[in-house]
Amino acid sequence: MAGYARRLKRLVAEPVPITDDHALLAGRVDWDHRDPFDRMLAAQAMTESLTLVTKDAAFTSLPGIRTLWWGMLLPTLRRPAGDDQDPESPRRLRY
Repeated sequence: MAGYARRLKRLVAEPVPITDDHALLAGRVDWDHRDPFDRMLAAQAMTESLTLVTKDAAFTSLPGIRTLWWGMLLPTLRRPAGDDQDPESPRRLRY
């Protein structure tokens, strides 16, 4: 677990717990892609209005989800209204 915590800190990220809303949306989202983990990631991104950082092209076929392809510069993400972080610091990620 210590390695996981170090990676989160290095990425300036925080975990997003799975909620009932996420699980229910993952089961009913209209998407031909059947991978349950991908469906959960998509549901979390949709419910929480998050950008999903991925290398998986399957997410391009799902309308209503924002993706950022892994390897692009993360600080280029637009900050949401009310973001209280210093504009010069990297944006905090949630996953």
